[in-house]
Amino acid sequence: MKAADRNDKLMSAAARLVSSGGCYLTLSREEIAKAAKCAPTLINHHFVTMERFRQDLMRWAVRTRCLPIIAQGLAHRDRTARRAPWDVQSNARDLL
Repeated sequence: MKAADRNDKLMSAAARLVSSGGCYLTLSREEIAKAAKCAPTLINHHFVTMERFRQDLMRWAVRTRCLPIIAQGLAHRDRTARRAPWDVQSNARDLL
């Protein structure tokens, strides 16, 4: 599996966790790895830190228009979420 495909798998798993009531700021390596059916060390390998993972997750969420993650980012004043297109921000705010 290519690195980009693995990253997308991890992001999708994190998005499922957030959509089911989790908070993107408190997701753990273990939770994400379990949801993605991979080892937690894969997250370390690709992102090094959870902070980096969260930054990339928010970029992915804006790119794919994953509103639950963007909504949480807006609530926490995440810089990337606040740079999302206005219509995306508006739709995400409706979830708050």
